[in-house]
Amino acid sequence: MARDAIADSSKRRRALRGLSYTGRAIIVLYVGLDAVIFPIFRPSSRWLSGQTFVHAAQRRVSRLPAYVILVVLALPFAIAEPAKILALYLIATGRAFIGVLILVGAYFVSLVIVERLFRGGRTKLLTIPWFKAAWQWLMAVRRRLLKRGRSTRIWASFVKTRDRVRRHAHVARFRRRSGHSGSLAE
Repeated sequence: MARDAIADSSKRRRALRGLSYTGRAIIVLYVGLDAVIFPIFRPSSRWLSGQTFVHAAQRRVSRLPAYVILVVLALPFAIAEPAKILALYLIATGRAFIGVLILVGAYFVSLVIVERLFRGGRTKLLTIPWFKAAWQWLMAVRRRLLKRGRSTRIWASFVKTRDRVRRHAHVARFRRRSGHSGSLAE
């Protein structure tokens, strides 16, 4: 009987350790995906940050107790995260248009709205010891992922393409404003 209890205990520890690695892998994928997708939403975030209603909301959030701020941040996540899973399911089952719309909306909520609310309550949230430790761990993982990703040829190719698109967009805006049409060689 004692052997069975020891074997069961050992199996549980291995399962929990495996779950821990699985949980870490999910967090790493989530942080990595958000790091890739957030630049798409950065213009929306910048625009929102200049709006007076956003400043008012951030001030209100900053006056709340730390655990209430945590709940305020959890509510949009409770909606957005299952919506992302639903969107991926819809895309996989052939309803790509609605799936992409839901995915974009869910990312907008989780990356732009939650980010703005977080900025308002960050100082108080970091007074919660376990939250501070988790935040520091996530930021360290994010820095390592970004450092590793930026050292690859894929990243260099992405940056080159992004810069080319920005250059073309800048030239197109300039032409539209100045009424100039034609090639760059003119």
